[in-house]
Amino acid sequence: MFGFQGPVPRALVVCVCAGIGTLALVAAAEVTFSKAHSSIAADVADLRGVACMETVERTRYAAPVSGGATCAQIIARANDAPGSPQWRSRLRLNVLAGANGEAYSLTDAGRFEKSDIGGILAAAAAGSGEFSTFLSKTISADPSLFQLRGTQQTSIGPLTAFAFTLPPAGGAAQRGALFVTSDTGDLRRLTLETENTGDACLVRYTTDYATTRIGERYVLVPRNATKEEFLKDGTERRSTSYFSSCRRPDTKAAASAPAPDPPPVPSGTRFRVRIEPEIQTTTAATGDPVIGVIRSTVKNKQKEIIVHSGDRLHGRIALIEQYLAPAPHWDIAIVFETIERGVGTNGIDQGVEQPVSIAPADEASTPDAQKLRPPNGNYYTLTGPSPVLDRDEEWETR
Repeated sequence: MFGFQGPVPRALVVCVCAGIGTLALVAAAEVTFSKAHSSIAADVADLRGVACMETVERTRYAAPVSGGATCAQIIARANDAPGSPQWRSRLRLNVLAGANGEAYSLTDAGRFEKSDIGGILAAAAAGSGEFSTFLSKTISADPSLFQLRGTQQTSIGPLTAFAFTLPPAGGAAQRGALFVTSDTGDLRRLTLETENTGDACLVRYTTDYATTRIGERYVLVPRNATKEEFLKDGTERRSTSYFSSCRRPDTKAAASAPAPDPPPVPSGTRFRVRIEPEIQTTTAATGDPVIGVIRSTVKNKQKEIIVHSGDRLHGRIALIEQYLAPAPHWDIAIVFETIERGVGTNGIDQGVEQPVSIAPADEASTPDAQKLRPPNGNYYTLTGPSPVLDRDEEWETR
C-alpha cells in the first residue's frame, strides 16, 4: 500500500494537482487539434471546385503621423486606428477554388468577353490566396508546428487558438493562427502575417469561415477576408472581401443553334448610346457588366439598316475609384467589347453579338482626357458624394 507518510505540504498537493491538470489539458488539446486537423483537411477537399462571387472593398489611408518611421515603429502601431482615408475602390468578380489555387473570372462571363478587360483578372490573381490557397498550404504543414494558445476572445466569440510559423518558401516566413470551436474543432478563422515583404513592413490577413449549403452538401467556405498592408512610407492599404452566391459551376454548356452573323458594322458609323441601367457609384464595382443601349436606328446610303434602335453594346466597368483628398471626386472607366445587333427586330437576348472597335465621338475632349481613355472605352470624372453615371453620348466605330 502506498501513500503519503505524515503531513503533506499544501504546496506539493497544489503542484501535483496542477501537473495532473496540465497533462489533462495537453491531452485534451491534442484531441482538439487532431479533430481540427482532420476536419479542416476534409473541408479543404470539399471546397475545391466551389466558386463564389467576391466583392472587394479597398481603401488607402494616409500616414497617421508625419515624418519618417522605421518598420519596427510601423509594426508597433499596426493595431492603432488608421490615418484618414484618401482613396476607395470596389472590385467584383468570381473566384474558384482550383486544384492549384484561386482562379478568377468576370461576373456573368461567357457571353461576350474576348480579353481580360483592363487587366482585372491579372490584378486579382496577383493578390490571390485568401479564398483557398492559404488554408490549403497551412493545413498541409507539419502538425508539430502548431502550438496551443488556449481559449481566446475574438470578435466572433471565444475560440481555441493554435499558433504556427511556416518556414520560408521562396519568401519571408509566415506566422499565424487557426481559431477553432473548443468542442468540435470546427474552423472559424485563419490569420496570417508576413514582415518586410515588397514595399510593406507588415502584411496581415484574416479570413472568417462559415458553413453553407451548396447543392446537397454543406461546405465550409470563407465568409469574409481582410488584408491589411502597412507600407514602408507610413501609409496603409486595407481590403475586405465578401463572398456570396457560392456554387459548383456547371461545366456543361447548353448547346444552341448559332444565329447568322450580319456584316460587321462599318467603320465611321455613329450612333447615340445611353448607359442602361445607370451606374450607381455607391454600389458599382470594377468588373461589373455595362450595357449601352443604342438610341436610334442607323441606315447606310442605300437605306439599309446597320443598327436598330434598342441594339446594345456590351462591356465592363474597367475602373471605379473614389478620391477623398485633396479634391473629392470619382473616376470611372468603361470598356465595350461587343455589339448585339438585331435586338429591335428579334427581341431581348435574341440579337447577334459581334466584336466591335468603338470610341467616343466627342473630339472636343481635352488631350488629358483622351490619354486616360482605355481602348474601346471612355473615362469619366464625377463629383459629389454618390454621383450616378447615366450619360447619353455619341460613339463611333473604328
